[in-house]
Amino acid sequence: MASQDDTEAPQAPTNLVADAVSSSQINLSWTASSDNVAVSGYKIWRCQGTTCTPSTQIATSSSNFYVDSGLSANTNYTYAVSAYDAAGNNSNKSNVATATTKTNGWLISADFEKGTLDQRAWGVSGFGWAGTNTLYSNELVNTGSKSAKMQWVKGTTGIEQTNGEITFSSNLTEGDEIWIRLYYYFKSPWSWSCSPVVKILRAQVKNSNGSHLGYLSVMSDSRGQILLSNELINEVNTEFPSGYYFDIDKWQCIEMYIKFSTTNPIFRIWKDGILIKEDTLHRTLTNSSDISNFLTLHYWNGGVTQDQIEFVDDLVLTTERPSKKDAQGNSMIGPVD
Repeated sequence: MASQDDTEAPQAPTNLVADAVSSSQINLSWTASSDNVAVSGYKIWRCQGTTCTPSTQIATSSSNFYVDSGLSANTNYTYAVSAYDAAGNNSNKSNVATATTKTNGWLISADFEKGTLDQRAWGVSGFGWAGTNTLYSNELVNTGSKSAKMQWVKGTTGIEQTNGEITFSSNLTEGDEIWIRLYYYFKSPWSWSCSPVVKILRAQVKNSNGSHLGYLSVMSDSRGQILLSNELINEVNTEFPSGYYFDIDKWQCIEMYIKFSTTNPIFRIWKDGILIKEDTLHRTLTNSSDISNFLTLHYWNGGVTQDQIEFVDDLVLTTERPSKKDAQGNSMIGPVD
């Protein structure tokens, strides 16, 4: 029961941060207040714009975290929070924090189910572009009845033959995020022999004039070890080993997440829903005006050393934050249920 003698207001909350996680949601967090008796909760204040004063109370929260959902896409919102106690004393408002909801997200998928067998795996339910040796197949599938069969020819790099490409639905730039998931099956006899790497899954980064700057990639070394590669780094070594390896004769789920940023970059790789590599130290754009709008799969440095066959299935690309979480609490598309 509140004391009638309690007239002391809680301290104002501090370090309010607003994080736009989708086109309709902003997450708020702050440092908790203290009170001479106890803090009962927090009032959430909001206004629309970047220079406005948040004077409309929209909710209360019992913790120092709040999810504001149902917002308009590509819109600025400014927030403040205040603390209150059981006696009805209210603190001053916190610092203000502003965030802009993302533009309406998009999703692209390719399950290869509607393609014509033995034809190039592009078009409806396939890649946007497919190489001459990348064909609809029913030989091995992860789900459904079809996949894309990729036939490697000894001595080739695969770029014109054993490859698939997707153009994004919109340009991604500073602060934007993308999740990309694809299932792979490498059929024995299979060799990873290369000079020095095999490029498996790559998002291209360009400058504002459209000139190529580099790729953010999942790669393999000559032993089949999965590598995280960032070609935007001005360093000699741009590949980082994960300690995990690609499987042979087994479907495996490979997923990557990129937050494009010069100041707050994130690049993650999962295998079968397990986070195997994360890099938050190296920028994923060279300049805040850079863009990414293109996905491509393969390039075999030095040329493949033998004829061999690979299958891919269940490709998903999305800029909307997925609902699944990994063991660390990171959002991911995740393996097919």
